[in-house]
Amino acid sequence: MSLSANGTTFAFGTTALGTVASISREDTGAEIDVTGLADTEKTYEAGQLDSKLTVTCYGAPADVYGDTASVTIVYSSGTSDTVGTFVCTGVSDSSEKDAPTTTTYKFARAASGS
Repeated sequence: MSLSANGTTFAFGTTALGTVASISREDTGAEIDVTGLADTEKTYEAGQLDSKLTVTCYGAPADVYGDTASVTIVYSSGTSDTVGTFVCTGVSDSSEKDAPTTTTYKFARAASGS
């Protein structure tokens, strides 16, 4: 699988958000302290998974804030990855002189049944 953003596209449901300038995926969870009274060191278990995506695409913003849809990443190598159902939690765009407009989208894992 290609890890380069060059030529990679990002789709949110049926909306193609455009060619990817950058993408980051974060899967984290809270640390749950399960230290017992007799333990000599703190011990932890991983909490619920917290998945987030931040994607910057070339072009003007799409009207997707608050929408819930399946996320599909199509890599420049031709392979694709459907990473699950997410809700769009933020959209911001920027333009600079002699540079293309870019839009940054933030996504968080959608609640079950969304």
